[in-house]
Amino acid sequence: MSAEYEGRYGSRLIIALYLACLSAGSISQTLTYPFDVLRRKMQVTGMGGQRYNGALDALQSTLQTEGPKGLYRGLWPNLRALFRFGSVHRECHADFIVLMLDALYLR
Repeated sequence: MSAEYEGRYGSRLIIALYLACLSAGSISQTLTYPFDVLRRKMQVTGMGGQRYNGALDALQSTLQTEGPKGLYRGLWPNLRALFRFGSVHRECHADFIVLMLDALYLR
């Protein structure tokens, strides 16, 4: 991150950007993870696992055998990876954010 960025906006904005990245990633991952679980379960059926007749059948079977927790199995490792990804994501977009802030507030 550039010294100009840190000097102009301070460390509070840096923390806010990091938390915003983590929040967005965590929310989207939590909302879409059950679909990923169902996709993986249906892919495994081709390798000799339990056969499903579609996504609704896989959902019904998972809810009956494992309950709602079955749809979120393995979510924590993905959320932990977001903590590392959040800092990389923030660094990659820092220059773009500086340009946006300059365009919005400094003109």
